[in-house]
Amino acid sequence: MALIKILMAVYNGEKYIEKQIESILNQSFNDFTIKISDDGSDDNTADIAELYMKRCPGKIEFVKRQAHVKGAGENFFSLLDEAALYNNSYDICGRQEASCGYIMLSDQDDVWLPDKIKKTYMRMRALEKRYSKNMPCLVHTNLSTVDENLNIIHRDMASYMNMNPGCCRLNRLLTENNVTGNTIMINRAFLKAYRRPQEYVMHDWWLALTASCIGKTSYIDEPLVLYRQHGKNLLGAKNALSAEVIKNRIKDKEQVRQNYRLMYSQASELLKNYKITGNKKILIDEFIKLQYKSRPQKIVSIIRNRFFKNTAIMTLGEMLNI
Repeated sequence: MALIKILMAVYNGEKYIEKQIESILNQSFNDFTIKISDDGSDDNTADIAELYMKRCPGKIEFVKRQAHVKGAGENFFSLLDEAALYNNSYDICGRQEASCGYIMLSDQDDVWLPDKIKKTYMRMRALEKRYSKNMPCLVHTNLSTVDENLNIIHRDMASYMNMNPGCCRLNRLLTENNVTGNTIMINRAFLKAYRRPQEYVMHDWWLALTASCIGKTSYIDEPLVLYRQHGKNLLGAKNALSAEVIKNRIKDKEQVRQNYRLMYSQASELLKNYKITGNKKILIDEFIKLQYKSRPQKIVSIIRNRFFKNTAIMTLGEMLNI
C-alpha cells in the first residue's frame, strides 16, 4: 500500500484536470496513490479520469458518484469516510502496513509544485516526531494565485487575503478559517479520530477545527500550490478588505447572518462529535451562546474570549453582524 493517498474531488473539471493530475504524477516524492471522486459531471471529466486510471493501474482509482447533488464539501467527506473505513478495517486486523499512513486533499483545477508532497510530508514527520504518531496532526501550506493560464497573480495568497494561516487557536478558528483545503495533509491518527459533521461551512474549516480541538497543526509558509482563479471557482481567492467584498457584505446582510448561523451549528457539531473538555469546551460553549445575546453582550463576549478575525475591520464587521 502506498504511504500517501491523495483524495481529489471533481465536478465538470475537464478543462484543467489533466494538468492537475500531471502535476501530481510528476512530484519529486512518488510513494502515493490518487483517488478521484466525480460528483456527477456532465462534461468529459469522467472520461479523462478513467483514461488516467487505465494509464496508471494501481496508481489512480476513479469513482463516479450519482447525479450532482452533493457539492465539493460532501464529495470530500465521502472520500474521507471511505479512507477512514478502509484504514480502520486493516487496523482491526492488525495490518496497519496495508493501509495508507497519510491523506492529502486535491482540487481539480490547481497545479502542485514539484516538491509539494515531499515538503508537506517532511513537516508532518517532524510534527509526529514532536508529538508522536498517535497525535492527530494536520499540515497545510501557503499558495500562489494564478490566472487561467498559470500566470502569477499573487505569489503569497495568505498576505493578499489578509490571512494568518499560522494561527491555529480555537477562538480564532471558530470565527474564521485560516486553512486552505487543497494544501492539507492529515495523518493516520487524525483520520481515525475524524468524524463527519451534519452541518458545516466548508470541509477544510471542519478539518481545521478538528485539529485545533483534538490534535496539532503546522503551517508551511511557502507557496506549494498554484491556485488557479477562473470563472468556475467555487470560492476563489479574494481580499477580504477589498471594496468589492465589503460592498457585497453590506448589500447582502441576510447571507452574512446565515453564514454566522451555520458557524454556530458547526461549533455545536464539534461538541457532538468529539470529547472536548476544559478551556476548549468553554470557548465553544461561549461561541454558541453568542447567538442568544444582545448586541452589547455579543461585543463584550467577542472581546473577552478573543473571537477575533484576521483584521480589526473584519472583527468590527463581526461585532455588528454576528
